[in-house]
Amino acid sequence: MLHQSTKRRLCRALFLLACLLPTFAVTGVIAWRLRPDYSHKQLADLAAGLGVRVECGQCYTPRPGERRFADLRVLHPETGALIATLDTLRCAGTDEGVVGVAGVLTIEVGKLADAGRVLCDSLRGVTAGVASITFAEVRCGNQLLAADARLTSESPVADRRVWSLAEEAADGRRFQLVRNRQLDPPTTRLTLETGAAPLAWGRLAGLTPLPAALGPAATFAGKLTLDLEANHGQLQGGFNGVDLAAFTPPESGLHTHVPARLYGVDLAWQAGRFERLDLCVEAAAGEAAWPFADLARYQLRCVLTGPMLTAVEENIRLQAYPNTPLAFDALAFRLRLDGAGCRVLGLLSPSAGFDQNCVMQRQGQTMLVADGEHAQPLDALLPLVQTPGVGSPYACPRAVELLAKLPTQDPTNAPALQR
Repeated sequence: MLHQSTKRRLCRALFLLACLLPTFAVTGVIAWRLRPDYSHKQLADLAAGLGVRVECGQCYTPRPGERRFADLRVLHPETGALIATLDTLRCAGTDEGVVGVAGVLTIEVGKLADAGRVLCDSLRGVTAGVASITFAEVRCGNQLLAADARLTSESPVADRRVWSLAEEAADGRRFQLVRNRQLDPPTTRLTLETGAAPLAWGRLAGLTPLPAALGPAATFAGKLTLDLEANHGQLQGGFNGVDLAAFTPPESGLHTHVPARLYGVDLAWQAGRFERLDLCVEAAAGEAAWPFADLARYQLRCVLTGPMLTAVEENIRLQAYPNTPLAFDALAFRLRLDGAGCRVLGLLSPSAGFDQNCVMQRQGQTMLVADGEHAQPLDALLPLVQTPGVGSPYACPRAVELLAKLPTQDPTNAPALQR
């Protein structure tokens, strides 16, 4: 038989071992996991898996295997400049890897391009430890860019070698950024389909070689595809609300009372240079200065007729250069640029005496007829943007800039553009 005091000591030891020590151990583990530096390490591990630099305002572990973060800041990996903020992020481990559910990602105004580069770099380095992250919203300032965007692996096998950031809206708008590391070298492709809701051209202009200033009301509807490493892109669709003055020099004086429409747009480019440009232009009433007629006649081999020819003949008789604007009721043509050259085809219904290729009309009379039978050399376009007083278009910065974007001229001419 044990002495009474021995029994008490034994009971106290058993109580300490069986109750207090496990309680202290669990409390210690909880306290350790709740330490800010521990949660920050978990965030650092997640950020490393995504290839980005992130700072966090609040972090905690509500239950084993789940981590929550708030007030996150996405920083430029080199400069440390703030690029975006994220209000909440919840991460949980699964058999497939870490699954994240994020709140609103707000990109700083003016940092959209930086955010895109950081995102592409992130997709280059995403590891197998991350399975997916879903963002409730992606915004730039106050402007909504995407909703329910999901970063996920699309690999046919569990090697996480193909990653996609995708968003698909109810109106048919679709955004997808795919990083494929199964190819050598790896590739990154951006695809954007506007669906039923056109996008303001200002949001997309920087991704293409087309002019950014197409007018304050210019919108685009269609599909944009970019292969980032190859610096190659394609654009198909149409534009509304276009100011045609963006495509012509101020001296041409081209102005329409209602913004024009561009449709049937088919554009491909490589490293900022057009491979092909095919589009149709449609505009209602407007005016053009006489230099516009001269450029159309001498550079694009268009034919003046009707009221335009009558006015020219009258001014020749008076030995005076006309300074009154040319008024027109309709302007419609198709323009194609490729290695074969430049071709223009009129799209208006011809008036009496003309079978086709009517470009401009006034009161039902044809004013300008295009030569759709032959391609003109691409450098014939340079005088269209040449600054007056500059002796050669090759000495004009505007013309040289255009020349750098035009397709490479193929010496072999192609068949005439067909209607």
